[in-house]
Amino acid sequence: MARASCAARIFGVAAALAATEGLGVNVVLDMVGGSYVDRNLRAMAEDGRYALISLQPARWLLPISSR
Repeated sequence: MARASCAARIFGVAAALAATEGLGVNVVLDMVGGSYVDRNLRAMAEDGRYALISLQPARWLLPISSR
């Protein structure tokens, strides 16, 4: 399944589903979050596990100081 997980990240959902004969990956280790969540969930098997390790910072939440 590690190969299928890498395929989801690099080539997209179609590659992950093709590598798993349409079943989807068992585990997604998401270290980005944000816009990747939807794609990662679509690449998962019906009873797959999703581990969100980190999130992209929301720029509007992080004030930039000129000091």
